[in-house]
Amino acid sequence: MLKLLPMVCAFTLGWGGSALAQPPVIFTWNGVLEMTEEECVRRSQLTLRQQGLQNVRIQDIHIDGETNRVSVSIACFGGSKSTLIFIVVAAPTPEEARLMRDGLSRNF
Repeated sequence: MLKLLPMVCAFTLGWGGSALAQPPVIFTWNGVLEMTEEECVRRSQLTLRQQGLQNVRIQDIHIDGETNRVSVSIACFGGSKSTLIFIVVAAPTPEEARLMRDGLSRNF
């Protein structure tokens, strides 16, 4: 499995149907030196489950060609909560950015 060296893997959670409803809670893993796409997805899914969010739908996925950052916006619904999540992962090469994008899109 190809290892990825993300600079940031961050989640921004907002409650009440809008990311602007309350100040966001940000989860970061800046100390991680190597992270596979599976590890990023696993941590993402664990974070969502801890928040009680099960119904997940990708709204948009984009790769910035200059920085190799993969940006994913996901809508989640669970009980009375709804959340908009932004995942940003920086990969060292364009090919690894494409692999991360594909891995995230397959698993959400």
